[in-house]
Amino acid sequence: MRYVREHGVITNKAYRELTRVIDRTALRDLNDLCMRGIFSKQGKKGRATEYVMVKKNPDNPYINPK
Repeated sequence: MRYVREHGVITNKAYRELTRVIDRTALRDLNDLCMRGIFSKQGKKGRATEYVMVKKNPDNPYINPK
């Protein structure tokens, strides 16, 4: 979370380097954060996918970053 706040985005590669997990674990973790409404995928696909933090939206109760 701190990395994304400081840099604005995180990639699968950066996440793997920070957490020292394998590619599948990183993808599973990042997808889980997206499903929880904490991160959102940015327009790119494949290796270029970037994840950004979702801002809290009081109009949408389903998006509630923790």
